[in-house]
Parts: sequence; structure tokens; C-alpha cells
Amino acid sequence: MLDEYLKKLAGIAVVGLEGPHTTLAKLALNELRSEFTAQQAGRIKNIYVRGLGAAATTAAVPLLLLYAFIAKEVGSGWWYDHRAFLIAAAGAAIGTWLSFSIRRVNLSFTDLGILEEDLLDPSVRIIFVIALTLTACLLFWTGVMNIQIGDLKTNAAEFMQRGSIAMLLGVFFGISERALATAISGRATAFVRGVGGG
Repeated sequence: MLDEYLKKLAGIAVVGLEGPHTTLAKLALNELRSEFTAQQAGRIKNIYVRGLGAAATTAAVPLLLLYAFIAKEVGSGWWYDHRAFLIAAAGAAIGTWLSFSIRRVNLSFTDLGILEEDLLDPSVRIIFVIALTLTACLLFWTGVMNIQIGDLKTNAAEFMQRGSIAMLLGVFFGISERALATAISGRATAFVRGVGGG
């Protein structure tokens, strides 16, 4: 396949560089890019999604097992009170995996070389989003921020007692990983400005 594309590319170069047919060569090059994208985009996307899924599973499964152990075996104390953070982190890993497929439905030729603009590996991306999610959960836990949509409340009491809320928040944070990074950065900036102003 590589030889086939190199031969076609060499032919286009000959037409474009050696002859007076530059416009025709550009059209042929665009056609070759479209053909390459049609043949390779699915394979490249699936390789990345599988890698991201493996990283998400590697992170989520231990977190869920630890959550289940603490919920069942530990009756009180710091770990029991903060167990919702574990399920939120697991949800963030799952949401991050979903995020790529939602955001990148179709790949262009230029996307094939760099699937993510920030160049993070799947495992590093999962860790990054989990860290952001835990930071956002701390904002809810400490009462700095609270969201209420219908019956969904993110105050500390609801967050601590209802694992489904923590899971949903984690998944949503993972899906909206880019907006989450901007939101957390904005909150941190406002906090530091408040400290400097005080």
C-alpha cells in the first residue's frame, strides 16, 4: 500500500513540477489525500479509540473495585465519606473515552497524523481528566460551587450519599474534558486574584 501511494505521489510530482500542469497536479493531490483518508481514517481512529478504551478501563476498574470495597467493608471514616470521589474518577475515565468518538466523528487528512491537538497519550489524557474531575468535585464538596438541574444537586451531602450523581458528574466531566480544563483554570485564576486582592 505504501509503494502504491508513493508511486501515485511521484506521478503527481512529475505532473506538477516538470510540466505546466500545476493546477491539475493540485487536484490530483487533493484526490489522493481524499482516497488515503477514506482508506486509512477508520483504521487509525479505531486504533486510537481502542488504546483510549484500554487506558480508561485500566483506570476505571480499580477505582470501581475500590469504591465497592469501601462501600461494603468500611462503615465510617475518611475513606468512607470520600468514596464518591472514586466513582466520579471512574466516570471521568469512561467519559474521556466517549469524548473522542463524540468530538471526532470524521477525520480529515491532516487529522490522521495528529488526532489530538494537545498531543497527550491516551493514558496521560485519562490521568489528566481524572485530576481535573477530582478538582471539580472538591469545589462541590467544599461548597465553593454548586449546581442544581432539576432534582440533581451537587452539594456535599448529595454528592457523598448518591454514587449515581458522582458517576454522572464524572462521565459528563470526561465528555466535556476541554471545557472542564478551561472552567477549572478560570476558577483557579479567580481564586488567586481574590487572595491577592485580600
